[in-house]
Amino acid sequence: MSDEKSLVKCMFDGKRSSYPNWSEKFLCYANIKKCDQALLKDYDDKLIVKDSDVIDPKDTDADEKERIRKENRLAYSLLVMNQDDDMTRNAYRSAKTLKRENGCARTAWLNLKKIHQPKDDATKYELINK
Repeated sequence: MSDEKSLVKCMFDGKRSSYPNWSEKFLCYANIKKCDQALLKDYDDKLIVKDSDVIDPKDTDADEKERIRKENRLAYSLLVMNQDDDMTRNAYRSAKTLKRENGCARTAWLNLKKIHQPKDDATKYELINK
């Protein structure tokens, strides 16, 4: 089996008890794919261009803008492909913005975190021991 096939299986089942372990694994997967910063970094708005816009090659930030856009596309696609429940689907469907009409990976990631991450240590402990 190729490394690519073994890495693709990072499916999230939508259970709150699974979220901490899944999110850590997914971040590792995104890191391997070199798109983890699209999930973690809050980029300056001037570096985020509309998905459908053509980036002017004369722009001094053109390379960085294109890199950020590519990383976002990959990270968002991986998130969508690795979700398997209705509540989670809503988290990424609501992550479409004016500039990221095809989906914002960071917004989807934060939505998932808001929905599934344990709110306090007592909840976290309870989930770990289930």
